[in-house]
Amino acid sequence: LRRYIRSSIIPLEDFNRKISNRKSQIDIDKRDLLLLELLRRFKEEFFTWFDRPKCDRCNILMDFFQYIQPTREEREQGDAQKVEIYKCSTCLSQYCFPRFNTPLKLLETRQGRCGEAAKLFTCLSRSLSFESRYIYDTTDYVWTEVYSENQHRWLHCDACEHLYHVEDVTWKYVTNFKQTIQRRNINEKIFAKT
Repeated sequence: LRRYIRSSIIPLEDFNRKISNRKSQIDIDKRDLLLLELLRRFKEEFFTWFDRPKCDRCNILMDFFQYIQPTREEREQGDAQKVEIYKCSTCLSQYCFPRFNTPLKLLETRQGRCGEAAKLFTCLSRSLSFESRYIYDTTDYVWTEVYSENQHRWLHCDACEHLYHVEDVTWKYVTNFKQTIQRRNINEKIFAKT
């Protein structure tokens, strides 16, 4: 998967040209610049945020209607756990939006919300040999952290918002930070397959 992404998905020559131009203007490590360029391209050119679809017939935004179980194909090809159904209030046509989870399927669809974006960005950053981890916050948000060899620390990368290096300030808002850290217990092995 890494070789496929590096050779077919990420335009490394173009990335390196941009990085060389920026490197002469600012004092940032080349690998960190590569990460910034990947984050920018992901948000601006690669991934599409999915909110509500437009009805093909009426050209109006459809409303969320219900969740349904994914088809066998959606489960097998994209590890979909649920499918969102949207309905047009005018003509009653419906649109299905499977919530895919596998990087290969997400490379194909290139759309979703923060979960899909974080999974796919984590996969892309790993394909460029960045040590990356998928972060799940129990308040229903996810993002990627990438380790900077130059800075010797993990950098927050939010592919949905195109945010880089936002620091975790949870300790400022909780009374027992050690207990909060213990609740952050998702196992990295879950994401090792990506």
